[in-house]
Amino acid sequence: MPPNNTILVVGAGELGMSILNALTSHPAHKDWSTTVLLRPSTISSPEKRQHVDNIKSLDVSILPGDTATASENELASLFSPFHTVIIAMGIGSAAGNIKIVKAALNAKVPRLFPWQFGFNYDKIGRGSPQPLWDAQMDIRDMIRGQQNVTTNWVIVSVGLFASVLFEPAFGIIDLGQKIVRGFGSWNREITVTTTKDVGRITAEVLFSENPTFKNEIVYAPGDTLSWQEIADTVQDLVVGKKFERTLVQKEDVDRILESNPEDQVAPWQGAFAVCDGLSWNKQTTYNHEHAIALMNVAEYARTHVW
Repeated sequence: MPPNNTILVVGAGELGMSILNALTSHPAHKDWSTTVLLRPSTISSPEKRQHVDNIKSLDVSILPGDTATASENELASLFSPFHTVIIAMGIGSAAGNIKIVKAALNAKVPRLFPWQFGFNYDKIGRGSPQPLWDAQMDIRDMIRGQQNVTTNWVIVSVGLFASVLFEPAFGIIDLGQKIVRGFGSWNREITVTTTKDVGRITAEVLFSENPTFKNEIVYAPGDTLSWQEIADTVQDLVVGKKFERTLVQKEDVDRILESNPEDQVAPWQGAFAVCDGLSWNKQTTYNHEHAIALMNVAEYARTHVW
């Protein structure tokens, strides 16, 4: 059994760094030891030296390992010395996420935070326009289906990362073309949280002792608002420039996929247009119950975009 004060964070991108910063700045961390799993190529890269130095400055240990090339058994060996494993690799690789979770379960780590930081996948269900979300259900089936629960799991669910709203590739807020897109209906709502706040909530939940979270989902939204409200927020912030508003329906997405089945953005837009489970009421969530103020979309835009 590993010491109960050891944490391994898998990945040190935007999300991983937010989690590392939040963990190491939390008052409870003085009694804990945190390690991050990094690719050997990242550790040795001159281009990544500043990034690696930033991690070391947090008093975080570095464990070499590549989740893409390592086998499930090799990952299990890397995970087994740790009490808590947090997967911060992102949703992009369905097979990769499943392999990592299987490795954590095989290692019998006492506590696992899987990559489930997005939406209410139970409510969305299988067969949505975004096939990556089916893999999220596969992961939930694995962690819930343990014969003898040796790995307690905690899911922190935060909705869409706020930065995605402003990424041109997703086609939600196009600052260059001055277009704001809604999906399905202008009244459909979506929950949005900044990456920094995801880290904060993850740290609060991890270090919580009253209660200690086991085998449950913690909902923690920064903001829940409709596509109409998102468009209004953008228009209010960009004074003197008129934004066009375009509503995208599932049929529009289907036409895109017919002509280009490899399109990576259309499945997201199709899911935004038709899926339930993309939002939840802020009044019934962890941060509201514990009076933790998180950044809303308008604050994020003022701070990071304009």
